[in-house]
Amino acid sequence: DGEPWSGRRCAAAAAVAAAAVAVAARRSGPAAAVAVAAAAAAAAAAAARRWLFETPYLWVGGAGSNATGLHSDDEDNVLIVTHGLKRDELYAPSARPHLHANAKYDSGTECCDLDMSLDEAGKARTFPRYAGCAPPLVFALPAGSALFIPADWYHAVTSPGISVSVNVFFSTPLQLLRRGPKRALLEFCHARLGLWRRNCVCH
Repeated sequence: DGEPWSGRRCAAAAAVAAAAVAVAARRSGPAAAVAVAAAAAAAAAAAARRWLFETPYLWVGGAGSNATGLHSDDEDNVLIVTHGLKRDELYAPSARPHLHANAKYDSGTECCDLDMSLDEAGKARTFPRYAGCAPPLVFALPAGSALFIPADWYHAVTSPGISVSVNVFFSTPLQLLRRGPKRALLEFCHARLGLWRRNCVCH
C-alpha cells in the first residue's frame, strides 16, 4: 500500500515467508526452497524499501564451513535457513563483561575470544571472566526456520552438515544516522590509512 510497515506487519510477513520456505523444502527440495526464499526476500525488500536499508548475504557450505565465532553486529539481523540445519547461540548485550570481547577490527562487528565449542564448565575454566555468566539461548534452526537477532546481541552459528541460508541486516534511517558515521570513519581509517591491519579479520 506504499506506507511504512509496522513491526507487527513485518513480523507477520516474516512468519508467512518462513512457512512458505518450509513447505517448498518439504515438497520440492532445497532448490525450490532457495527460490521461494529469494522471492520472499525480494518482496520484503520492495515493501520495506521506503524505510529500511538492507544488506543480504547468502551462505552455502558443508559441515563447519558456515560456522562463525562469537560476535555481535551493530544492525538488526534476520537469519533464514533454506536447507540443512543451523545452531545459533545468543547472549544478551548485558553478558559482554563475561565474553572476552577483543579489539580485533571488523566493520560493524565486535568479536570475542570465548571458544563456543567448549561446554559451560570448560568455558569457565579456560576463560576466567566467563564465570557467573548465564548460559546462552540456543536455537536449532532446520530448513524453513527464521531467527531474528537484535543488534548488539552476541551470537555464534554452527552447521553440522551441508546448509544453505540467507541473512539480512537492516537499519532504519534513524539507526543509520546514529551508527553509520562512526562505522564509515572506522572503515576509512582501516582501508585508506592502514590502521589495525595487523589486528583485523580481513588482512
